Amino acid sequence: MTAGCGPGDKLAFHHPGDLHVVGHYLCIPSSPGDHLSYYLLSYSADQYQSPLAYEDNIDRKYPDTCFIANVKKPADYNLLYIINGMKYRVDFVVNEEGDLKIIRR
Repeated sequence: MTAGCGPGDKLAFHHPGDLHVVGHYLCIPSSPGDHLSYYLLSYSADQYQSPLAYEDNIDRKYPDTCFIANVKKPADYNLLYIINGMKYRVDFVVNEEGDLKIIRR
């Protein structure tokens, strides 16, 4: 049996996720009836060690799936989240101009 690395174990979050930016907020797409129970945002500047935004054991319902994120540029980011029990992962980069680009792996 292989042990994970805790609630943010990146290997467990294998479904490709998505996100969009609304002002200073990062928003996880959701639909009526969806429940967001976890999210963790980290970035490359500190080797993904310290979360920039994190909530666990929550029950955010559509449309309340946005959170404030002070993204720094340029940097690579990783967002892990759980909606309706499904674990999603989004890798993205923010360039010098502040543009966000999702990296599909």
